Amino acid sequence: MERRKEDHVRIALESGPDLESPAGNFNQVHLIHEPLSDLNLEDLDLRAKFLGREISLPLIISCMTGGFGAALDMNRELALAAQSERIPIGVGSVRAGLADPSLARTFYVVRELAPSVPVISNLGAQQLAQGGVEIARKAVELVGADALAIHFNKLQEAIMPEGETRMRGVGSAVRRVVRDLGVPCVAKETGAGISKEAARLFRDMGFEFIDVAGYGGTSFAAIETRRAMEAKDKEKESIGRLFLDWGIPTAASLIEVASVRGVKVIASGGIRSGLDAAKAIALGADHVAVARPILERVARGGSQSAVEWIRGFARELRVAMFLAGAHDLAALRRKPVVVTGWLRSWAESRGLNVKRYSMR
Repeated sequence: MERRKEDHVRIALESGPDLESPAGNFNQVHLIHEPLSDLNLEDLDLRAKFLGREISLPLIISCMTGGFGAALDMNRELALAAQSERIPIGVGSVRAGLADPSLARTFYVVRELAPSVPVISNLGAQQLAQGGVEIARKAVELVGADALAIHFNKLQEAIMPEGETRMRGVGSAVRRVVRDLGVPCVAKETGAGISKEAARLFRDMGFEFIDVAGYGGTSFAAIETRRAMEAKDKEKESIGRLFLDWGIPTAASLIEVASVRGVKVIASGGIRSGLDAAKAIALGADHVAVARPILERVARGGSQSAVEWIRGFARELRVAMFLAGAHDLAALRRKPVVVTGWLRSWAESRGLNVKRYSMR
């Protein structure tokens, strides 16, 4: 397990944008330019709330890493950046830390160094079928977390050489955990997106947040295909290549999930700029989450480099709001949105009224 976690980070950093598809981007989402508005750029309000705490902007450092030696330094620097900029942060699946106490600090260092911001623990849905509420509580306690992300990664598991594809009983186990855990839960995909039907199911299970994690960001299907190739597992490599394009593109998944009332929506999967974030929020996202760009900054230049990236992201979001005439995030959500091309066709074929749901 430790080697697998290290492989994921190594391949993501080595391959960079080569592991991404443009399908998740927001090029076919358009905010309407407002040439005259009674606003000063520097006065715009980017603040948001997450898990009852005020944060400086609606950005989350996504669940990424932990569970191998070098992850301690990575999570340390990520946590320092989160604390500096007052934004939430998640950790990678804590399964390795629960199985091997020597790896636990690679996770809980985040809470140590980011005491004032929301922290999200992370565990796979399949593990809950085996360990139930008890393992979920341990996952929260290990990190000192404010919430638990439960990730659903069928595509990744189907390609992974050592993948776990037994899903029978997972749904009932997840429902019990969400009901009895005592902290908010996030339903999180890992690159294949979430449909409106799945979003309704998650809402009815009691999830407070849904992280769409759509097709378009760093592809775990591509990472696992690369791992299968390195392991000379021809069967899994062949499956991976066939399903590299599987999933709901991020912008489409956001429209789907935003159509479901009663949950807060996190847009992730290829969010690469503050302009992407502005479009996602106008479409109905409450927050956005970013992984690889911040991880790359940490790997190259530590927390200060990550802080510079986050501040640049905030500047881009601020300019997008200024040009659209939105003085705060609530106003941005009320702004009209034009959707074109394949994304418009997707929404129409799924019976989704983009303008209506972007005004939620």
